[in-house]
Amino acid sequence: MKWIGWIITIWITILIVLGGIFLGGVFSDISLIVKLESVEITHEEAESNYLQALELKKKRLGENHPSVVKSLEKLAFFYFDQGRYSEAESCHLQALELKKKLLGEDHLLVANSLSNLALLYFLQRRYSEAESFSLQAIEIYKKRLGEDHLSDISAAQILYLLAILYLEQGRYEEAEPLYLQAIEIYKKRLGEDNFQTRTVEQHYKSKKEQMRFE
Repeated sequence: MKWIGWIITIWITILIVLGGIFLGGVFSDISLIVKLESVEITHEEAESNYLQALELKKKRLGENHPSVVKSLEKLAFFYFDQGRYSEAESCHLQALELKKKLLGEDHLLVANSLSNLALLYFLQRRYSEAESFSLQAIEIYKKRLGEDHLSDISAAQILYLLAILYLEQGRYEEAEPLYLQAIEIYKKRLGEDNFQTRTVEQHYKSKKEQMRFE
């Protein structure tokens, strides 16, 4: 029966060799992805690298892998920094839908994507969409964190954005309580002397008379 042992040994050897070839390709791609996404290069090269990394992840890990979300968001922020809002929107929307699929409609990371889109729409003066996405994000924070959402920095940021949005629209009665909630969270989490806290508070004070008398 020694021949059975030889056959098993041969098969194991074949599997190791083939497995090494296959896994070598995977590890090679993973190393390439890391290199593509981390190297310091020009904007043109960066876009090409991010797109290559995204396609490699889709190919090796699948279209719905969490790592694909990260690549989409890297691309979105890259386009955002370039002022290429339409392309940034497309990437953020894809990331949002993938997060919903992977994590569920009311996950905190979904709220994060909604906030990213709300800011993008606000900067384009697409106020209706900015308001809708902001309110959706706030509802998720309330649902997932309860009263603790009033101590979450991400919630403070979207409250502040919504306050500014309402101010821009002349909806002062709705803007002021949002300012105050955001300031309360910043003070609680970051302290009264923190730069972000002081920035939000100073902005509120500079607009307070406008909100009360116009």
